[in-house]
Amino acid sequence: MRGDNYCPRCGEPEETITHAIFECPSAIQAWALSSTPSSSQTFPTSSIYTNMDYLFWRKNCILEPENDRDPYPWIIRYIWKAGNDKLFRGIDRDPLEFVRYAESECQAWYNAKDSIPAPP
Repeated sequence: MRGDNYCPRCGEPEETITHAIFECPSAIQAWALSSTPSSSQTFPTSSIYTNMDYLFWRKNCILEPENDRDPYPWIIRYIWKAGNDKLFRGIDRDPLEFVRYAESECQAWYNAKDSIPAPP
């Protein structure tokens, strides 16, 4: 295992959080494959703050926020886990594979949440 701060997925010499989650070619592909609307002009960008603002802003602009089931928190988690799998286990994860898994986990969470009866 290397001690420097390189990206295990693409070899970028200086991996930052923004690079890992939004700029790495694998992450860019994951966002493009996800149900989260993205555009090269607006999302993702080189700023972690702009990216998170976009994700939170988009969620807050939905007319009925309780119906927002955008899996972006799960996608962020699985992008991060894919980087760890590559670094620590030598496993390359296909972006489509972890996006579909993230979407499935998101749906399972909402299904479980919806199955809990409302308090009387």
